[in-house]
Amino acid sequence: RTKFVFIDTQAFRRARFDWNGRSLSKLIEFAKQGQLRLLVTDVTVGEVKSQLQELLAEASSAITKQSGILEQLGASVAVDRVRDQATSLGTLAAAFDEFLKRTNAVSVPLISDVKGVLTDYFARQPPFSAKKKAEFPDAISIASVRLWCQQNHSAAYIVSEDPDLRECCSEAGPLFHTESIA
Repeated sequence: RTKFVFIDTQAFRRARFDWNGRSLSKLIEFAKQGQLRLLVTDVTVGEVKSQLQELLAEASSAITKQSGILEQLGASVAVDRVRDQATSLGTLAAAFDEFLKRTNAVSVPLISDVKGVLTDYFARQPPFSAKKKAEFPDAISIASVRLWCQQNHSAAYIVSEDPDLRECCSEAGPLFHTESIA
């Protein structure tokens, strides 16, 4: 239906942020062949980098706990790299930036008028629901991608397992849903 694809942070996490792994490297391949254009927002970029920081903290904690064993196995370089949080985070962020560059990602401008998002919030319209009232990052990203689609006379796939994001999509478009990158 369209070559434009917006990927929810949760889907990147499910792919383990493995930019050279099977799923995400396929996106790079499709982008290079002109079959796919990745859409990103500043919200998604910020969420990915924030989650990379959280995962790095978890890895650091685990490595610190097991550093003696890891060093005996010759992994002292990896142990030292993870301990240097600033450098490690820079390396992870640079890998994500390179992924965005290699997919020739389109940076979708964020909406400037949030009235529609607030209307959806108070009416509990997707991506908001009774259980998930604080979905402003998703709502801003979805509203931004929807507006971009309208302005560019196009449509986009929304990749997410989030049922509230699925509800933002329809068979009529401009947003179509798919649950996974695969």
